[in-house]
Parts: sequence; structure tokens; C-alpha cells
Amino acid sequence: MSTAIVQVSSHGSMCLTDDKTFNTFHIPDGFTLVKVSVITPGVCNFTTNDEINEAHEIIKRNFEFIDSLFEEIDQRGTLDSNDKNIQKFFDFFREMDESNVNSLKRNEKCPLKRDYYYHDDKKYVLTVYNDANPEVLNKNYSRSNSEYFENSVKDNYDYKINWVNKNGEPDLLSEINNFRPTRTDASNFTSLEEIVIYFNSQNIKKVFLIDFSCANIYDSEYDDISKRTERQLRRDILKRKIYGGKKRKTKKRRRRSFKKSKAKRNKK
Repeated sequence: MSTAIVQVSSHGSMCLTDDKTFNTFHIPDGFTLVKVSVITPGVCNFTTNDEINEAHEIIKRNFEFIDSLFEEIDQRGTLDSNDKNIQKFFDFFREMDESNVNSLKRNEKCPLKRDYYYHDDKKYVLTVYNDANPEVLNKNYSRSNSEYFENSVKDNYDYKINWVNKNGEPDLLSEINNFRPTRTDASNFTSLEEIVIYFNSQNIKKVFLIDFSCANIYDSEYDDISKRTERQLRRDILKRKIYGGKKRKTKKRRRRSFKKSKAKRNKK
């Protein structure tokens, strides 16, 4: 197997360093990570169990297309996130969003839901990290023990990080804990950097990862930051192009309802 395809549906967050900058890491030499960020930095995603399972089926139906992306990278060195075929692939997920989330209001009182509404046109951004673009924005992934046990049944992909195109579709939150002998009782926590290290150690140099988790930003003590700081940080990483290329614009905002939040509410 030359390419790993990964679906993330756990909690997600980004933690700042002590000097209030994002944690980043460099991709290993010869490694290519194609990351699809479903939600923009600083915003919480809202999904249902059915949506996550439907997204899993969409990914499985598109293995050949995902493989073709790496062929294009081998030829051109990168990808255009606005390419019509890539946008067509994203439209499968956007149609899924439309059918499950349909009553969001502009005057929503919940700040997390209101942020989701106002940043809805910035969903589904693709970034290629490789030797030509090695700086990766790190991200933490987690779940609670109860979320693990409640969703550990077969054919349920919520609150997991599944290696979708491997037999058995192992959950990397558990798999990486076995790979990480120096840490114990940590099967419910990992990071994007650890995922890259894990695959590199398996001699798998091409990874496609689609991330449905939240992108909440916390300070170095895992406390909330101000909205002003959040906006400044978001502009910074978009300018540095470590979270994707051009932003996709839509003329009309869709009306949305929401079922549950994947924001990480517990401190690390």
C-alpha cells in the first residue's frame, strides 16, 4: 500500500506556544500529506453520526480519485484547490451538509453556532505539504473514554481517526497508542504530527487526510483566547498558506441547523 487515506471525526483543537504563535512542524523528507480542512481555523464544526458515516462512504467511493491526486502532485509538485474535479469531490460533502443541516439562523445566540454560520463559505480547503511546502500547522485530536466506548461498534466512524483504505480500517487514536510505548493510558489523544510520524515509520510516504474535527484555538495553557486574537491568528496562517490556498466564495449563505458540536470542551 503506497497511499494511506484517513478520516478524522474526533475532537480537534490547535494550541498556541508560549509566545502566542501556532505550533508547526516540518514534513519528513520525501513525504507528501494532502490535508482537507473541513472547517476554518478558530471555528467549531457541527455534525451528526449519520453525516460522519455518510462521509465515510463518500471517501470509499472515491479511492481512485484520491490516488489520482498524488499522481498529479508527482507531475506538478502541488494541487490547485479550486480545480473543478477537486471542487466536484467537495460538492459531495456539501450536498450531505445541505440535507442534514438546514435551519441555522443569522441571529443565532450560541457563539459557536454563529461562528459556524459566518464561516460556512470557507469550508473544505485543501493543502499539500511536501518538500516544496514543508511547514505543517499542527493540530491535536482527542475524545473522552465515554465517546470511545459509545462509538466502538463496527460501521460507526464517529469520534475516531480511521485508516479507511486498510483492511479493518483501524482507529489511529488506538493504533498510535500501541506505537507510542513511552506514553500510557493515552489512547484517546494524538496529534497531526504524531500521525505523520506514525505513517513515516511504516514507510508510507503519501497520506490523504480529511479532517471533520473542530479547529478551536487555545493558548498554551489550553484556555480560550479573545476573538480579536483569533482573527489575527487566522489571517496570519491564511497569509502564510499553511492552512490552504485561495478561499472559496459563495454568493448566498445556506441556512443551517446543528445537531452536536465537536469542540473540545475538556482541557488537556
